[in-house]
Parts: sequence; C-alpha cells; structure tokens
Amino acid sequence: MAKSATQNVNGVITNPSVTGTYAVAPVDSIPTLTLNGTDIGAMEFNASAVVVLANATGGPLPGLFIGVEQAQNASISTINGSCTSVSLESTSPTSASLATITALNGTGTFSAEQRNTNGTISSLPANPAGTYTVTSSGAIAVGTGGNGISGAVSADGDLLVLAPITSNGSTPGIYVAVKQGTGVTAATMNGIYTMVSLSTSTATGTIGAAFTVGVADGIFNGGYIENNAGASSTNTISGTYTTTANGTLTWVVTGGATLTGTVSADGNVFVLTDLTSGDAPVLLVGVHQ
Repeated sequence: MAKSATQNVNGVITNPSVTGTYAVAPVDSIPTLTLNGTDIGAMEFNASAVVVLANATGGPLPGLFIGVEQAQNASISTINGSCTSVSLESTSPTSASLATITALNGTGTFSAEQRNTNGTISSLPANPAGTYTVTSSGAIAVGTGGNGISGAVSADGDLLVLAPITSNGSTPGIYVAVKQGTGVTAATMNGIYTMVSLSTSTATGTIGAAFTVGVADGIFNGGYIENNAGASSTNTISGTYTTTANGTLTWVVTGGATLTGTVSADGNVFVLTDLTSGDAPVLLVGVHQ
C-alpha cells in the first residue's frame, strides 16, 4: 500500500507519504488483518471498515487505525439521522467524550457532552448547531476554519471517522461516530467481533488492545493482545452487555470497566467509551466478522 496522508502532531499539520504491506490470513479461523507485520486487527465482514491496533507486538507505544471503505455516490443526506460520537483527544491531560449528533441535510445539532478527563467525569452543555459537507466519495468536512475536523463516512453510512487536520494549532484526536437505529436487541450482536481500543491517563500510561470475542444474547468472551506502554502480552476477556432499541450499548467487563456507546442497527459496528469516575479515558471500536 502507498498513499499520502494528513497528520497532526502536537498541532502541526504535515502531509507525509505512507507506505507498507498488509496481509489477511485466518488466525483460529478468524480472518486477521496485519499491517507491516506488527499492527493487528481485522476487516468488517463486508469490508466496509477496518480496525487495527498499531504496534500490537510491542516496542513503540500503541496507536489505532480506523478505516472506512470509500463510498460511492454519497451525498449530504447519507448521514441524516442521529449518531453517537466518541472522541479521544490528546489534551493535557488526555480526555474522551461521548455525545449524540443529529444530522439533517448539512446541519448538525449536538447533545450535552459527557467527558472523561484523566478519570474525572463532567458534563458539558450542548454545542451550537454546526455545518458539514459530504462529497460523492464520502469525504466529510465538519465546521469551518481552525475548528474544523475532516474524515469520511463508510460505504454503508453507519460509521464516521474524523480528525482535526484542518489547520495548525488544533489538538490531535480521533472522532468515531456510529449511526443509531431502531429495533436493536441483544441478539442483533450475535456473532464474532474484532475490537481495538486505546486508553491513556497519567495513572496508567498508554494501553492499546486488539480483541477477538464471541458475542451472543447478552454475553461475550474471547481473548486479546495488549500493548501496555510498549510491552506486549495476551489475555482473556468476558462479560455481559445490554442494548436499547436505538442501539445504546452498555458493555460490562468481568472484573473490569463498564463501557457506554452505540451499536449500529445491523450490528456490524459499535463504539464505546468509559464514563466511570477514576477510570482512564478510552476509545473502543468493534466490527462484525
């Protein structure tokens, strides 16, 4: 693979070239995506999205790659509806947030925002309505000037991935939004998922993980590889989850965190964050295999 990119490093925008290799091969019968031999993740079963944990095998600090297939004939109405947005921002200290965005023909309105800043939970007032544009290939630009963020919507319209790459001085971060739906139940998620997560705080440092889990009727279990501040290890995970009809998802890890977010109406993608006081800010994205 070879492509140019737009990158935000400490508020400085550059356009480096990106090259590398990738492979897709079964691991325990699950199709696994590997980039450059060290970054591990997976494609959604319909190839609409990819999720990858960078440096999964250790060494450098972990990171996330969240990608979407380029849309065909997208329009401003493609993302009409309500989305749950989770962000992870490299503020000082790092913070994560959850908010509902309602999009209609180029105008977005925002709910009050729940934010986790280094383990301190707060609620911020709703932001003023903003504007966005969508190209036919699914590229999205939200806001104007130095406050804007840019990215893309997946070909099926369920997943949006954006970053503040508009101008110098903007805080680096990633914004992942999943469209809410109707008629969602626990059984909507039955199947195999690959998930990637990144969390960081002054107490725990930077931790990334790539999970493969089986999900069925309110229960999940599986395994994961973790990069904890450069040290790689493997472990198991289990827990329970609940959903509401619009896709609101609560994910409870046995002996661990309670995460909150949304799963799409078809169950193919979900996004979660941690809004429990004392826990590290986290972004977790899962795709159906």
